[in-house]
Amino acid sequence: MQDFLEFMLFSTLEAVAIFVLLLKLFRFDLKYLVGRSIFAGVNVTVLSWALRNNVLPPNVVPVVILVAIILFLTYVFEIQLFYAAIMGATGYIFFMTLQVISFITMDALGWISPANIAPTSADGFILQTGTVVLTIAVATALHLFRVGFTFIPDGSTRYKNSGVGKVLLITAALAIVSVFAIFSIYSLGANLYIIFVLFIVILIPMIIIQMKREREGYHN
Repeated sequence: MQDFLEFMLFSTLEAVAIFVLLLKLFRFDLKYLVGRSIFAGVNVTVLSWALRNNVLPPNVVPVVILVAIILFLTYVFEIQLFYAAIMGATGYIFFMTLQVISFITMDALGWISPANIAPTSADGFILQTGTVVLTIAVATALHLFRVGFTFIPDGSTRYKNSGVGKVLLITAALAIVSVFAIFSIYSLGANLYIIFVLFIVILIPMIIIQMKREREGYHN
C-alpha cells in the first residue's frame, strides 16, 4: 500500500507537470485548466501503475501513456484529435528530454544511481522530483518570456488541411513510434547520452516544423 501511495504522489506530480509543460508550450491559459490538468494527471498515473504491474514490457508503457495523454487532451481539454496528437507528441518528447537532462545531472552530482532507479525506489522519487522542478521552471520561463505556439485552435474550429499540417501529423506519428524505439534501445542498456541525442534529434525537427506552421498564421 505504501508503494502505491508513494508512486501515486510522485508520478501524479510528474504527470501534471507534463500537462503544464505542453499547455504552456502551446500558450494556453493555465489558470482555467488547473483542475483538468490534475484530473488528467491522476488518471494517467493510475493507468501507469496498472500497466507496470501487469508485466507490460517497459518499452511499451511510455507509448501507451503518450496515447493516453493525447486522448485526455481530446476529451478532457476538448482539443481536436489532430492538434492533440501534435501537442501530446511534442510535449512528451520535450518532457522526456528534460528528464534525461535531470537524470544525467543528478547522476553526475552523485544524488542518484542509475542502478537504483525503479518506479518505487528512493532514487526514482528523487529523479521524479528533480524532473518536476525542472519542467515547471521551463514552463514558467515559457510563460514569462511569452515563448510558444498559438496555432492550436479551440474545439469549435475545424481543422483546415495544409501541406505543413500533413507534415506535422506525420511527424507526430513518427514521434510516437520513436518513443517506442528509444525506450527499446534504452532497455538494451544504451548510454543516457545516446538517448538524450535521440530525443533531441526528434524534438528539433518538430519544433522547426511548428515554427513554420506558426508563421502560416493562426488557424490557417
